[in-house]
Amino acid sequence: MWRTLAKRGRLVLPAPEDGIEFAGLVISEPVTEQPCSDQGRTEICVGPVTVRLEAGASVARIVAVARGLAAPS
Repeated sequence: MWRTLAKRGRLVLPAPEDGIEFAGLVISEPVTEQPCSDQGRTEICVGPVTVRLEAGASVARIVAVARGLAAPS
């Protein structure tokens, strides 16, 4: 029932018990990019692992590697 009310914009939630809190936003200067010697090579970084594909790798190859890294072990 609550899903139907939410879809129709009629779901009423209780007022928060504590005051409303906002997270602080920190804006810093953009980091300058380091010159890259391997232009055209694709790098996929997942945690501490970096996979460097050959220059000119196809989209299908990049997707296959990315899916392989994202698959649960």
